Amino acid sequence: MVSFPLPDADGRARILGVYLDAIEHHVDTALVADATEGMSGADLRELVRSGLLGVEGIIATEDLLAQIPDPDRDPEPPPPASPVRSGGRYL
Repeated sequence: MVSFPLPDADGRARILGVYLDAIEHHVDTALVADATEGMSGADLRELVRSGLLGVEGIIATEDLLAQIPDPDRDPEPPPPASPVRSGGRYL
């Protein structure tokens, strides 16, 4: 098993640049990278994908920043409830 550390701000900016390279954009990758502390490359890919789904035309810095989860605004959902077992069967 090989593990990789999470990218630093410079690494996140470079990763964002790779994902945005093929798309017309007005994104300040350094600003978005600073706001994405603790995100992996896969998280950044999803951030760009989600941002693209919400815009028509050119993606901008604000579009990506709006996709970043805010723990105060977007608390993690509770874990799914375990199935209720009745008479040897799961409901």
